Amino acid sequence: MNEFDVVVIGSGSAACAAALRAAKGGLKVLVIEKSNRLGGTSAMSGAGIWIPANHVAAAAGVADSKKEALSYLHAVQPPEQKESDSGRWAAFVEAAPDMLHFLASNTPLDFQLVAEPDPFTEAPGGKMFGRIVTPDALSRRLLGRFAAKLRRSTLPHSFTYKEAVDLDLYHHPIKAVFKVWHKLIHRWLTNAGGQGTALMVGLIKGCLDAGVEFRLETRAARLIQDEEKRVTGVEAEHKGRNTEINAS
Repeated sequence: MNEFDVVVIGSGSAACAAALRAAKGGLKVLVIEKSNRLGGTSAMSGAGIWIPANHVAAAAGVADSKKEALSYLHAVQPPEQKESDSGRWAAFVEAAPDMLHFLASNTPLDFQLVAEPDPFTEAPGGKMFGRIVTPDALSRRLLGRFAAKLRRSTLPHSFTYKEAVDLDLYHHPIKAVFKVWHKLIHRWLTNAGGQGTALMVGLIKGCLDAGVEFRLETRAARLIQDEEKRVTGVEAEHKGRNTEINAS
């Protein structure tokens, strides 16, 4: 029960994306979460995701490139970070579009473009549209026995992030409700939500379908290392008992 190829600590968006990729690569994966809820702060977020040169924009005919995105990041980052973080930005720009396409292909997530510009559109490589995506609403029921274990946001996720922007929800809430009332009723009846709720429903569902195991109320106490300091597992605490989980 405690022999895995990969152990992921935490159950937010980064954790579940990593778990899904490992599982789809044929590995046996365990996700441990110290709380009694899945999704972390990602489940409480607005789920507006900045991905340059993404496949959703390309399908909509929006022109963008990795070169422009990298120029933009270099133009807006603090000068003191240009040397230390240049490799990180390059890696992000190279991998992020593939990551988004992978998630869209291996989960129920349906990403949509949001009419929101880059924060510094006037900078070299800046874009008015095409780099912010967000998932459409999904029902918590997709998670089966874990449906009630998804972390709830302090704000209702009845609207998707795209709807919140398009309808100017926070300035005109009543008008926004009237425009999409039929969708809101359907989501209420189906226990569905947008924003971080949809993001984590999609990621966790993808993980479950790929065979990832989730253990709640399991806190990582310490990493286990071999003589060469390589991490080979984790000591985890569950209900007052400590156990070692191997990660080959």
